[in-house]
Amino acid sequence: MNRNAWLAKAAFFVYLLLLVWIVIFKTNFSLEDIHMVREVNLIPFHYENVFEGDFPLFEALLNILVFVPFGFLLHKAFHGHVLREALLVVSLSLSFEITQYVLSIGASDITDLITNTLGGVVGIALAVLIAKRSAL
Repeated sequence: MNRNAWLAKAAFFVYLLLLVWIVIFKTNFSLEDIHMVREVNLIPFHYENVFEGDFPLFEALLNILVFVPFGFLLHKAFHGHVLREALLVVSLSLSFEITQYVLSIGASDITDLITNTLGGVVGIALAVLIAKRSAL
């Protein structure tokens, strides 16, 4: 394995650990510090306690942004088929949502699944575009 491939894989796994810390542990170092809640929202982009049609855009954008590097590094590290990589992003996001529900450490939300997946797919697309541009 050449040096660049090794670095891409190492960066991917480090970022995966960071993603677990961000999504599951909510940037806390202990589960005791996390607000215990077990909720499921299966209505996309629906939020309780939102007044006059306000949409918590910041949270949705943050979910997208935090998954862009994951998709980018996934493609760089493993050079797989784009569809398989997208399915891996969906699977990881879904497993995060299920883990939150099982451990009662956050609301499992279809909007999070959608925005996380979108961010990962954007990251994959960026990696593909950069690879194509550098091949020219």
